Amino acid sequence: MIRMTMTAAAVSIFALTAAEAATVASGATLASNDGGIESNDGPSYAVSHGSYSSEVTTPASEWVWNGTAVNVDTTYTFTFDLTGYDVSSASLSGKWGVDNVGTVALNGTILDSLNAVVTGNFNSLHDYSANTGFLAGVNSLVFTLRDVGAPGAFRATAVVDATAVPLPASAPLLLAAIGGVAALRRKRRG
Repeated sequence: MIRMTMTAAAVSIFALTAAEAATVASGATLASNDGGIESNDGPSYAVSHGSYSSEVTTPASEWVWNGTAVNVDTTYTFTFDLTGYDVSSASLSGKWGVDNVGTVALNGTILDSLNAVVTGNFNSLHDYSANTGFLAGVNSLVFTLRDVGAPGAFRATAVVDATAVPLPASAPLLLAAIGGVAALRRKRRG
């Protein structure tokens, strides 16, 4: 009986300490929408210009555009699912740049904006992040962009971390107790 109690206690401690934050999803802009941050307005293609940031990112990203006309909004979306994760532990981080202007919004809440037409929007990448505003299911990170004079270009990454929802502390104890009762019954029969 002491051995069973000690085993149940060890299982409970492990269950409580095993829940660590892990990467739930990551995405980046890549040509042909292969990186997870996808154009909502047609296929993306790679673009380049000597002024665009060549910063190395994790995950790897590249400058893309989808051919949207000048002075028309275009959107790119990254979706991720937090089902089975503790939403209060979620965090989102990434980098982005745009030629010319845009905003980043998580589930409709703006996280960052580059609203002035300046070279700083694309000759360096800008950090954005969030620790709140997550939903317990599917979440959407939306980049709304506008090119006010060709060429148009966009580059971004997104990384989402969260902790899996742990079993209730009593669940391992209950399972261990059921196992112990079954073992005692087998022992009495044999």
